[in-house]
Amino acid sequence: MFKMFKMDSGLRDMYMYPDLTDTIKRGVFGLTGAKLYRVDPNACRYKIDTSKLAYYKQELDDEVGPRRWVMYNQPRIKNYRELLSLWKHRVATGNIMG
Repeated sequence: MFKMFKMDSGLRDMYMYPDLTDTIKRGVFGLTGAKLYRVDPNACRYKIDTSKLAYYKQELDDEVGPRRWVMYNQPRIKNYRELLSLWKHRVATGNIMG
């Protein structure tokens, strides 16, 4: 409603209010909050990647889907016994963190 608000000229002149232009309304809506939270409203936040690698990735996403890696990344551990076996193997080889 504030975006469409127009103040009566008689009321504006009587109380010496400035005219509510689009610039003032933008300041009230966003620029004041941006200054408060130290956000640069004119900064570029997103950039389109135009490299060959991004092109091939987009082709794969279109063909197989964005979660294509899930097909090949099956879980190695299926039960508690396999977990203990893997833990014993890692302790024996010294590869506990990996």
